[in-house]
Amino acid sequence: MRNGRKKLTKICGAKNRKGLPCQCKLLLRGGKCKFHGGMSTGAKTEAGKKKSIKALRSGWLKWRVEVIKKASTPRRTRITREIKLIG
Repeated sequence: MRNGRKKLTKICGAKNRKGLPCQCKLLLRGGKCKFHGGMSTGAKTEAGKKKSIKALRSGWLKWRVEVIKKASTPRRTRITREIKLIG
């Protein structure tokens, strides 16, 4: 507070190494400060974009395997067919 006014600047709020909320100012987009992902614009090169897509698919498939393990038999069959179609 300055001169009795509330601080209007929003803070990042991501957890820092101590487990406390980060007090850095937010960037315009992303909702986080530059240290917690606010400045990330993604891959720029073709190789970087392909690597990013490959990682995304890999993570998605790992997640789907966990869902299948927890699913009932009819649902498991349907999910397995979906994964085969996506490939």
